[in-house]
Amino acid sequence: MADSPQAPSAADGTAATISPAKEDHFLQLVLRLTVDPATAASPHCQVYFLKRYAEELTNEGRPLKLARADLETILIKRIQDAFKEGTPNVFRFLADCFHRANDEVYSKGLPAAARPALVQELQRQFVDYAVLFLSCPELFELDDPIPYAMIEEQLTQFVEMGCPLSFFTRMIDTLVLQGAETGEDFLGRWFTPVIKSLCDKLDLHSMTEYKSAPFNAFKFLSGQKALARLMSEPALLLPTFPRRFPVTKPGLFYQEHSLLGRLLAQTLLDGPTLKNGRQESLSMKYFAGNQALTAQYLQATVQTLRHDQQSHQEVFLQIVKNLCRAGADCRHRVVRWYGQILSSNELRAKMSHMLRMTQQQAAESLDPMHSMLLKVQGQTSYGFTLNAFWSLLGLTEPIKMDKLADLCYFFGLRAGDPVAREALGDLLKDAKLGNAASVSRAETFGGAHGVLKAETKFPTEVFWLTLKAIRVLFNPCMAEFTRILQKFQAVHDQGTSPTSPEYRFLVAEILSWRTVVLHPKFCALYWHVVHLGLSWLLRAVYCFNLDGSARPEEETLLAKQQNRVAALVMQSCPPPLQVERQRAARTASTGSQSPSCHAAGNASEEITTPPQFAALPSALVEDLFTSIRRMLELQSVYLSVRSTQGFEQPPVAAMDAELVAAACIAVMTASDFFRNVHLRCDGACKTLYFMFLTDGVRGRLESIPVVQEHLVRALTEVFIASERGSYYDRINFRIPIVDLFQKLLVLDDYKAALHRLGSSSPEKFIHMIHLLLNDVSTLVDQAMSALTEIRKRQLEGRDHDDPPPQASAATAESAVAEAAAGSSAIGASSSGTEEEEDEEEEDAGASLEGNAQLRRETWSRLEATTRDLCSLGFNACSLLSLYAKECGAYIIRSSSILPQAVTTLDCCLDHLVGPQCLQLKVNNMESYNFQPKNWLMKVLESYVYLLQADPEGGDQLVAEILKDGRYFQKETVNKAYRIAKREGLMSVKLLEKFQELVKRLSEGKEEDFEIDFDAFPAEYLDPIMADVMTDPVKLPTSNNIMDRKHIERHLMSDPSDPFNRMPLTKEELIPLPYLRQEIMDFIATQQKAKAT
Repeated sequence: MADSPQAPSAADGTAATISPAKEDHFLQLVLRLTVDPATAASPHCQVYFLKRYAEELTNEGRPLKLARADLETILIKRIQDAFKEGTPNVFRFLADCFHRANDEVYSKGLPAAARPALVQELQRQFVDYAVLFLSCPELFELDDPIPYAMIEEQLTQFVEMGCPLSFFTRMIDTLVLQGAETGEDFLGRWFTPVIKSLCDKLDLHSMTEYKSAPFNAFKFLSGQKALARLMSEPALLLPTFPRRFPVTKPGLFYQEHSLLGRLLAQTLLDGPTLKNGRQESLSMKYFAGNQALTAQYLQATVQTLRHDQQSHQEVFLQIVKNLCRAGADCRHRVVRWYGQILSSNELRAKMSHMLRMTQQQAAESLDPMHSMLLKVQGQTSYGFTLNAFWSLLGLTEPIKMDKLADLCYFFGLRAGDPVAREALGDLLKDAKLGNAASVSRAETFGGAHGVLKAETKFPTEVFWLTLKAIRVLFNPCMAEFTRILQKFQAVHDQGTSPTSPEYRFLVAEILSWRTVVLHPKFCALYWHVVHLGLSWLLRAVYCFNLDGSARPEEETLLAKQQNRVAALVMQSCPPPLQVERQRAARTASTGSQSPSCHAAGNASEEITTPPQFAALPSALVEDLFTSIRRMLELQSVYLSVRSTQGFEQPPVAAMDAELVAAACIAVMTASDFFRNVHLRCDGACKTLYFMFLTDGVRGRLESIPVVQEHLVRALTEVFIASERGSYYDRINFRIPIVDLFQKLLVLDDYKAALHRLGSSSPEKFIHMIHLLLNDVSTLVDQAMSALTEIRKRQLEGRDHDDPPPQASAATAESAVAEAAAGSSAIGASSSGTEEEEDEEEEDAGASLEGNAQLRRETWSRLEATTRDLCSLGFNACSLLSLYAKECGAYIIRSSSILPQAVTTLDCCLDHLVGPQCLQLKVNNMESYNFQPKNWLMKVLESYVYLLQADPEGGDQLVAEILKDGRYFQKETVNKAYRIAKREGLMSVKLLEKFQELVKRLSEGKEEDFEIDFDAFPAEYLDPIMADVMTDPVKLPTSNNIMDRKHIERHLMSDPSDPFNRMPLTKEELIPLPYLRQEIMDFIATQQKAKAT
C-alpha cells in the first residue's frame, strides 16, 4: 500500500458516467457530510458540515460538492475534526461508511452499471484508511507528538461497541498483509494494548459479566484467527509468574491475571478472592437474605443463576475453541494453561484423599485462613475450580462414542513431549495398569507405530486433560461440598439460630454449591465424560490383542450394537484374552506335572494385556469410580430437598446405568488386567454397591441383563481376591460384597445366577464359602471379645474416655457382684440358675485378662469398633444362612468345607448360648448393633438348611457335628432350641426341623472310635494338623504328604505350598490311593482289636 489509498481518476470510465450532483448526493449519504452552508444551516440537517473543506473549495473557486477524487482529503479532514471533538469514533465512522456504501437505499441514484464497481472501490478505501490510521497515523496530522494512547482508546471503544464483521475482517486482513510487506507487527502494536485493556475491565465478581461489552469483545476478536493468535500469546495466556515461595503454584495467579483466567473467574463461590474493601460475596448477595429461604424466591434465583452460568460457559467455550482453531501453537498454549491449572491443584487432590482416609471433616473453604493459603499454595478457588472443570467438560462434549477409536491410548507415555508433560503433570509418573513387561511392550509398540512422536489431536489432549481434571478438580470439590454439608448438619444439630451469621453463611454457601453441582447441564456433561472414559477403557480391554492389533469379532459386535460397550461385557466376562490365557494355563497344567515352578520364574516377564491398556495410568480408573460415587452421594443431597425444589433434575438422570454397571463388573472380573485388589474391591465393587444403595438407580440396575448374568460371579471373584489385602482392608472390602449378596439373593434371577456359578465353577463357589466361614469365625470371636471388654468396663465404671484407673481386686469383685443380677444376653436369665450366676462372676473375672489390643482402646474407639464388628459379624452370618439355604448341597458335598462350616456354626452357637454367653450382657445392646436373638436365628437357620440339603437325610451333618470336640456340646444345642421356641425365632416348619436335629444329636455318639494317635505311624498323620489322613495327597513342589481336606482349605486362603511357599494349585495335588488304603486297613485293624 502507498502512503495513502489511490483515489480514482477523473477520467475513469465509471466517473464519467456519474454526474457531479449524483456523486455529491451519494457521498453525502454515505459519509453523512456536507460542504454546502445552506444545507448545514437547515434546522433538520442531520449531516456533519465539513467547514474546513468547504472553505478550501471556496478559496479554490470550486463548486461546493463532494467528489470521489477528493475522498482522501475529505476523510483526513473529517478524521481530524472527529479526533479533536472526541466524536464520532474514527473506526466506527469508517465502518458505518463502509456499510452505508453497500446500502441500495443510498446507491439507488447511481447508474446500475457503475454501481457495483463504485461501491467496492469506496469500501476498499474506507478499509484502507482505517488501516492507514493505525499504520501511519502521522499522515493525519493529529497532534505532535502522535496521540497513540487516544488512538488505542478509540480502537478499544470500537471493539467494545461491536464491530461490523465484514469491515473488521477486511481491516484485520489488510493490516496483517501490510505488516507482512513492511516487516512491522502493526496488529500486535495496536491490538495487544486493546486486549489488555479489555482484560482489565472484566468484572470478576458478576454473574452477568458474560453480557458485558469487554466479554463479548473477546468473543468477537477471537473469531479472527490473527487476533486469536495474538490473544494466545504467552504474555496474555501464560504471563510470567512471580513465585513468592518455593511451594507456590501459578494456579491462583493465572486465575486472576491470565486472559482465560479472568474470562472464567465469575462464580458464586468468590469469597476467597474478594479484594480488600469488598465485603459481600455473591453467595451472600443472592442467598443470605431472609427471602432466600422461601421456595418461590429460591426457585427463581437458582434458575436465573443457572441460566447465567450456562451462558457464561457457552461464551467462554466459544472463545477457547476460537483460540484453538488459530493454530497448533495456540492450541498447545491453551492446553498448557489448563495443565498449569490442573497441576496447581494436585496438592489439594492429595490432601482431599488424606482427609478422606483419616475421616477429617473440616471444610477447607470455611477456614478464615483459606484465602491466605490459596495465595501461599497457589491453588485456584473452589468456584474457579468448578468453572474450569465445567469448561473441560464442554470441550469434551463434541467427542462421540463412534470417535473413541481416534483417542490415543499412549498420550501418558509421551514423557518427552513438553505439551504432554505440562498437561498431565504427576499423572505421567503414576503406575500403569499393565505389568512391567506389558508397559515395555506398549512403549515399543508406540515407538514402532509413531504414536509417541506424532502430533497429537486436540480431542485426545482435551480428553486426557478432562480425565485428570476429574481427579484434581472435581473429586476434591465434591469432597469439600460434602464437608460443608456435614458442618451445616453439626451447626443445625447444635440448635444454632437460623438468623445467626454462621447459619446464614452456611446456607448461602450450600445453595451456591448446589446451584453449580446440581446444574442439569453440568451433570449431563459429567456423565457424558464418564461414559466416554468407561467405554474407552473397556475398548482397551476387549478390542485389542496382546500385540496391539484389533480384534475383529469385538469390533463387529460393537458396530452391530451401535457402540454399546456393555454388550462386550455381556458376551464375555471375564474378557476374552483372560479366558484364553486361563485355558492355556489349564492345558499346560495337564501337560506338566508341576508347571508352577516354571510359571513362577516367568510370570514377571509375561505380557498379559494389550499395549493400549497397559499404557494407561491406573489412577484414571480409580478416579473415575471415585467421581461416580461422589455423584451418587450428590443424588442423596438432591433427594433430601426434592419436595421443596421440584424444579431440579436428579444428578443421575443422565447416567447410563448399564454402562457403569458393566464397567464395574468387567473390572471386578478381569483380574489379569486390573491387578490391584484395591481397584477391583474399593473402586469397582464399592461403586456398584453405592449404585444399589441410591434411590432411583437400584431399580434400573436389578433388571439389567449384564448385571443379572455376571454380578454374582463378579462379587464372588472380588470376595476371593480381597483375601490378598491386609486384615483391615479385607474386612472393608467385604462389607459391600456381603451386603450386596444379601440384597440380591432374595431375587430369583440372582438365585439362578448363584446356582449357575455353583454348577459351572464349583471351585470358586467352595473357595468363597471357605473365606466366608473364615470371616464369620474371626468376626464372631472379635465381636464377642469386644463385647466382653465393653461389659468389663461398664462393671468397673470406666465407660468413658478418661484414662482407665488402677482398680483394686476388691473393687473389681464388688463391681462384678453388683452386676450379677443382670439379664442374659438373649433373654436366658429368665431360666437361669444360681450356678449360672456364679459362672457369670467367674467369667467376668476371667475377662479382665482379655485382649490387650482392646484394653488399650479408648472408650469411644472401643464402642465404634464393637458396633462395626457386631454389624459385620451378623451380616456375614446372614449371608452364610442364605448360602446354606440356596446352595447347601455344595457345602454338604465338600469334604473340606463341611467340617469348617460345622465348626464355625458350633463356635457361633457356643458364644451366643454357651457357658460363657453371660459375658455378653452389656448395657444398651442395640447401641452396639448387637442383636443376639437375630444372630442366633441366622445360626439355627443355617443348621436347618444344611440338614435339608443333606442327601443322606442329615447323616453327614449329624456325624460332622458329633466329631466337633472343640465347640459342640449337647447342652448348648438343647438350650438354643429352648430359646428359639420361647422367643419365636424361627417359623414352625424350621423349628420342627431344628428339633429333629437336636434329637438326633442327643441320641448320637460323639465318637464311634477313640483314636489313639500314639498307635498310628507318623506317615499316616497329617504333618500340620497331626490327625489321621483320610485322603492323602502329595505336594509336588515339596514332596510332602498332607490330607486333601487340609491342603485344599489352605490353598483357598493361600495358593502356595505351606512348606516352601512355592505356588501351588489344587489341580497339581497328586493322589496317593495306595497310602489311603494302607490307612484304612490300619484303622480297621485297630477297631477290630479294640472290639475284641
